[in-house]
Amino acid sequence: RTTPEQRGKAFKRWDTNHDDQLSLEEYKAGLQGQDDLDARFKRFDKNGDGILTGEEFTNPTSK
Repeated sequence: RTTPEQRGKAFKRWDTNHDDQLSLEEYKAGLQGQDDLDARFKRFDKNGDGILTGEEFTNPTSK
């Protein structure tokens, strides 16, 4: 398990266009080599818009 602080740092690293959101492509690039990327992304993407906000990413269990 990662902490919100660790996820926040990863979010900033993976947000390559610096729009404070992660697209599925940015998310996959950040997690290269890991299994079940689509399922993980959907778990974080609480509103189902295909974009991760910083809040969704750092607090995946909040709604």
